[in-house]
Amino acid sequence: MLEIFIKILPLMLGTLFAPVILGLAIFLLASKTSPIKKILSYLSGDVFVVIIYAVVGWLIGSGILNMQGVSPHSKRIVDIVIGVIFIILGVIVVFRKSKSDEEQIAREEKKNLGLLKWFSIGFIANFSNFDAVALYITTNKEINQSTILIEEKIILIIVAALFFLLPVLLPLILYLIAPRISKKTLKPVYSFSLKYGKYVTMAIFFIFGIYLIIR
Repeated sequence: MLEIFIKILPLMLGTLFAPVILGLAIFLLASKTSPIKKILSYLSGDVFVVIIYAVVGWLIGSGILNMQGVSPHSKRIVDIVIGVIFIILGVIVVFRKSKSDEEQIAREEKKNLGLLKWFSIGFIANFSNFDAVALYITTNKEINQSTILIEEKIILIIVAALFFLLPVLLPLILYLIAPRISKKTLKPVYSFSLKYGKYVTMAIFFIFGIYLIIR
């Protein structure tokens, strides 16, 4: 299990850099009315996305494993296609403007939304967070394709899900432990994610994309 964990760790770390998700979580915790209820509603939408994309990644991995009668060449084509997609996503990430993330957060902050709508925003924001989604689906695909025990696969799937949820879980945990200092603590994390997160994500896309192409 350790070998596959080390292999997928860069992919899981890449899912952490989600400035919009983190920014909205910080905003909700700064709310004067029911911050915990709002962020739990927001987190629930995130959890739904995790379940959906975990199943997608698992099915892709199962499909590749069940390609019994198909030549190894065909399986290699699948990896090469995914690798090329990763490299293209890496290029897109680099040239995407950070201001768009800030603008999206600002738009949502201006709205006075109920719990159900925050659930919807949590779902939509994470569902369309394509950088993290591509990495998360690939993580689950790699887990399912591995030869480790099913119990070990389940553990790694849970760990991967926690990594994906961390941009919301981290602010919530810090708020519960130390509500007064949580916002000051999280601001530098948010600023780093907004400024440098795309370069880290780009590197992960490039490295894993090249790995899939040449392995």
